[in-house]
Amino acid sequence: MEQKKRIEVKIKSYDLPPDVASDTPKPTIKPTPRAVQVSQSAKNDAQQKAAPKKKFVVTIKEDEDEISEILQESAATDIEKKNAAKPARKPYELDDTVTRIIKETDAIKKDKNDAGELENDKNVEAEQAAASVQLLTENSAKTPAHNDPERTAVKKTDAKNEKPGKKSKSKAKKKKYEPKNPVARFLKKFIPWGGDSAFEIIRKMILIIAVIVAIACVYIIVEYQKSTQDSEAKNQSLADMHEQLTQEDDKTDESSAVDHDILLDDDYVPPMLRSQEYFYDLNNDVIGWIQIENTHIDLPVLQADDNDYYLNKDIYGEHDDYGCIYADYRCTLTHNQRSDNLVIYGHDTKTNSMFGDLDQYKTNFGTINYLREHPVIKLNSNYYEYEYVIFAVFITNTDEASGEVWGYQNEIEFTDELDFQTYVSNCKKRSMYDTYIDVEYGEKMVTLSTCATDFEDSRLVVVARELREGETGYDYVDDYEYNDNPLYPDIWYRYRGGSYDDTDTRYDIETLFGELSE
Repeated sequence: MEQKKRIEVKIKSYDLPPDVASDTPKPTIKPTPRAVQVSQSAKNDAQQKAAPKKKFVVTIKEDEDEISEILQESAATDIEKKNAAKPARKPYELDDTVTRIIKETDAIKKDKNDAGELENDKNVEAEQAAASVQLLTENSAKTPAHNDPERTAVKKTDAKNEKPGKKSKSKAKKKKYEPKNPVARFLKKFIPWGGDSAFEIIRKMILIIAVIVAIACVYIIVEYQKSTQDSEAKNQSLADMHEQLTQEDDKTDESSAVDHDILLDDDYVPPMLRSQEYFYDLNNDVIGWIQIENTHIDLPVLQADDNDYYLNKDIYGEHDDYGCIYADYRCTLTHNQRSDNLVIYGHDTKTNSMFGDLDQYKTNFGTINYLREHPVIKLNSNYYEYEYVIFAVFITNTDEASGEVWGYQNEIEFTDELDFQTYVSNCKKRSMYDTYIDVEYGEKMVTLSTCATDFEDSRLVVVARELREGETGYDYVDDYEYNDNPLYPDIWYRYRGGSYDDTDTRYDIETLFGELSE
């Protein structure tokens, strides 16, 4: 009998993942309802973890060659089967449970795509992905860091690269889009562009608005200057033409002398002054010419059916911000009729054209010397020449909010002597100057009215009476004085202080004219 050799076998075991330890092929999983999938997967994982398979390794110290070969072949067969069942997982790959869930999810998607159901349930993918992430998180928490050396190395590298207070490259801001066209790059700095922040959009909008306002202001200033220059050029042209025609007028002496016998004949129409005939042909609304020597007031006088027509129209009927010098529509200035008081209007301009020079008569703009140097107003009708001497200059109001309103512009035809004296008394009482020029009932007057800037709706008024025969406008200038108690509207005292002394009787009707004759 052959002697048997002793064989010493040592058996060691260690745990393996459930899927690797199992040699049984996995059955094909059919699509199951979404609510059941997660619970079944969790249940299977729990069962596999509770009963892990054992792998046996046999170590042979002394063995027969035959037994050794059999055991080695058996071990090799087992390894091949396991490798064929599932490839070895690299340290950085997902574990088998998550991989299986992903494969099941892909299978469900495929089945639903085939059945046309994926569009009806778009939330399946999100919920299954959430379940996969949850399982992956749980598995990662249970897996020691040393079991995944590559992942641990990557984390350490990231930790080194990350610096405190700085964001990682993945969170870095995206580079703003810069257009290639240089014009577009230039415009991008000033107009809202794609990718701009809210602050940038607001900043650019404010800039655009500011530029638009600036352009509008420049346009208005340029238009104003152009309008002013055009208006002054037209007025100067008219004044030059008037002077030229006046010098050529051979009828001046004849037409200036007023024959009262002829005036009584309403059917007689004298010839027009040569200087006025030219302007009357330009516009039949021309009724005369007004002039104050050495000023810009040297212009035709027009008259329309209302007092607004020539506010913004020139002698040619075209639009002009400065308008014309025009008489109140209720006044009369013809070859045989002249109102008791001719009220004439004109704009107050900053360039001193039209009635802008009248400001120099005010005490807060000029001095009494200006009145002494310019005391005479020349006013021609289309047929005769007249001269007037200034006896009052005052500021008044046209709005009751500024105080009691005196309608000086309505005093055109006087009904009686008292009406006339009342008007003269009111003018002298309000005047900034004491001129000591007397005015008698029946004498013709002219009243120039323009806007003032002393307060809202204020008016500057200059009143003159016709010169008597043999009288000149410079006969009274040496006696001019400042009025120390002029009557101003209430608003004047409200803002400037002081008050009117109503005990002053210098310009009462009785003082000026005495008792009325019966």
